[in-house]
Amino acid sequence: MFLVDHSPIFIEAFAFLCREEPGVTLVGFSEEGKNALSEILRAKPDVVFVDAQLPDVNPLHFVRAIKEARATTTVIVLSLFASAELSGRAIASGASAFLVKGSFEEILATLQRLSPEQNHRSSFHSTRDPQGDT
Repeated sequence: MFLVDHSPIFIEAFAFLCREEPGVTLVGFSEEGKNALSEILRAKPDVVFVDAQLPDVNPLHFVRAIKEARATTTVIVLSLFASAELSGRAIASGASAFLVKGSFEEILATLQRLSPEQNHRSSFHSTRDPQGDT
C-alpha cells in the first residue's frame, strides 16, 4: 500500500497501524501529491490511499493520473468529512472507494472487500521515515 496524505501525524499513525496488522504493509508514502506519482510508479503498490484534502494538487485529478498510469492499482480516497458529492466525484475519477478517516478497521474491511485475493504485504521504503528520520 502507498499513502499520499498532507498530515505527518496521520501518516505516522497509518504506518504504525500497518506495522501492527499482519499481512498489511505500507510500501511508501508522500506528504505531497506533486512528487507522489513518480514514487507510486517506482513502488508499484497494489493499493494507493489519497487524501481528499491534498493542498498541492487536485486530489481527483491525481486519482485519475494514478489510474491512467497504473490501471490495476486500487485507489481509495480518504477524507476527514463525509460528503456524498465528493464521494461520487472520487468514484467517477477512478477511485474504488471513498472512506472517512478515523477507522482503521473500516479501511481493512474495505481492502478485503475490494481485493480479497491480494496480499498487501511487501517491504516498506520511502525517502523519509514517518517518525521524521531520514
